[in-house]
Amino acid sequence: MNQPNRADLRAMLTLEEVADVLRCARSTIYALMGSGELPFVRIRGIRRVEVAALEEFVERHRSGPRTSSTRRWGRKGTYED
Repeated sequence: MNQPNRADLRAMLTLEEVADVLRCARSTIYALMGSGELPFVRIRGIRRVEVAALEEFVERHRSGPRTSSTRRWGRKGTYED
């Protein structure tokens, strides 16, 4: 069995650090964890997010260039490019 590298184990973020990286509230991070969208590790009630898991989360939510099929409705019922 492969032993984890010590550097890998230190690559864990607190909820505050994750919220800072994503520039959102801690309550948003709790909601993402609760829904299963953002995986985390619980150690005696303390939650930590692996850097790799956060990077994968961001990649899954990254939006590509907009095409005519991905336009969004703007204000006053008009399409935005």
